[in-house]
Amino acid sequence: DSKPPMFYFDDTASLSASADLPEPSSEEVMDAAFEKVQSELKDELLLRIQKMDETEFEVLVNKLLAKLGFGRPVTTQKTHDLGIDGYIYSDPLGLNVIGVQAKRYDGHNVQRPEIDKFIGALEGRNGVFVTSAGFSPEARIKAEKTGSQSKIALIDGPQMVDFMITYNLGVQETGKVYSLKRIDQDFFSNPEDV
Repeated sequence: DSKPPMFYFDDTASLSASADLPEPSSEEVMDAAFEKVQSELKDELLLRIQKMDETEFEVLVNKLLAKLGFGRPVTTQKTHDLGIDGYIYSDPLGLNVIGVQAKRYDGHNVQRPEIDKFIGALEGRNGVFVTSAGFSPEARIKAEKTGSQSKIALIDGPQMVDFMITYNLGVQETGKVYSLKRIDQDFFSNPEDV
């Protein structure tokens, strides 16, 4: 008797079903390749940032904030900065001052006590807290609920990398440009206009 044993599983049905899946379009293949290149770039950029020392990271943050249109922050002295690494004077008279804190971390996120210290140092001003890592949920909640005294913008490592790519900071164009074309349906639907 050539009957298969009871534990035998016939996988030919699933093989034929997977063979019926449509091939991705050329555009979908290019989109996937672009996303892969972008993801690899972001990973490498974040790794380089995390290898910087504190001073290099603060300089990078200053350059990034300038690219974002805030103007170049004025760095405070390393000692007795009370939790603020610099100030952005966003108007010529210095009436609107934004405090800046930059923390290069590799391995742990910014916690709520650091946000509390930053809020205290701001003395009612607005602030920008930038880290190469991330923020704990408690730190994010505290930053969002500072009350009327000040507003705090948080920039974590992945968002920092996205800004750097968008504003061409620490990255450069490869020189390759791919312009995808498609059929113009209007052109072919009116042959007398050709």
